[in-house]
Amino acid sequence: MLELRARVASNLERASARNQDASWRRAVTDGLHDALLVLELDGTVLEVNGRFTSMLGWSAADGPFTRPYPWDVADGGSPAGFADAVDLATGSPGSTGPVEVTLLHRDGRPVVGSVRVSTVRGGRGRPSRLLATVRDVTAEHEARTRRATAAALSAELGSAEELTDVVAAAVAGLSVLFGGEATVSVVVGRKEQVFTASGPLDPGDLDPAVADRLDEGEADPPSAADGDVDGILLTAGVGAPRCRVWVSFPVARPVTDDERIAGDLLALALVLACDRVLAATSFAEREQHLRRAVDSHEEIGQAVGILVERHRWTPTTAFEHLKRTSQDHNIKLREVAQRVIESGAVPGEEAS
Repeated sequence: MLELRARVASNLERASARNQDASWRRAVTDGLHDALLVLELDGTVLEVNGRFTSMLGWSAADGPFTRPYPWDVADGGSPAGFADAVDLATGSPGSTGPVEVTLLHRDGRPVVGSVRVSTVRGGRGRPSRLLATVRDVTAEHEARTRRATAAALSAELGSAEELTDVVAAAVAGLSVLFGGEATVSVVVGRKEQVFTASGPLDPGDLDPAVADRLDEGEADPPSAADGDVDGILLTAGVGAPRCRVWVSFPVARPVTDDERIAGDLLALALVLACDRVLAATSFAEREQHLRRAVDSHEEIGQAVGILVERHRWTPTTAFEHLKRTSQDHNIKLREVAQRVIESGAVPGEEAS
């Protein structure tokens, strides 16, 4: 009988400790405004709070979570990012981080999080745990990336020596910067030409909706206060040449003030670049420059088409690949395009 009582008492004590531990975990997670996770030392997730659920879509009811975590981005089949931060904390007596990693929302979209993991020593029947906090820094990350992209594009426009290079840089760079499809209209004298990631277009062949956007007046560019818009119009200068850009968004969204400012500056940089490469030429020679730019961009468009068909890339991705190869190997963009047309090889494999 004494042995039975001791066994029951031991079971009750363990059950009480488990209940206290669960209450402690809930109290910790519910009491913080940051996204927070409580983990076993082996990385098993025991609790997540409501902020974590709103950030990434996963709730405690979906757990317990073990490696590989569903919100971790896989790189070559191996978990990375969040799991790495947990591993660092497991082998460290203090805390690790903050570490900026890309996480996946339950719906598949990326979320950039600043992760900090700390080891909390147990006591009074409670085991040691790991506490991980995650702060959503997607907006800050995108702003830094946007500023770096804008600075690189501005420098590229400033160093371009031919109209072809100016147009190519504008089409590719502005598409990447705004996450859409850029259409650049250049008017030299009475001649207008339109350039896209897939190649040059006669203005009469342009999508009427895009043509209407390019023909719009000098309206103030959209800002976040305007709500969701389907694109952004970039204009600057009234002389020759006249450059205008319409960037179509794949899905209507707000334009941030940071994007609006970058767009204004880059529109001016585009006009200055066009003026600079044409400044020393006569009127007739300027139209020849435009004609050569059309011919070169046509080859670039053919190369883009080959890469899209062969590798299932988007036109913007293929265009960026061409441009990077040109820069990395110090080869004219049109020469890289010609090599792709002739060999069908991925840019860079045959460049030397």
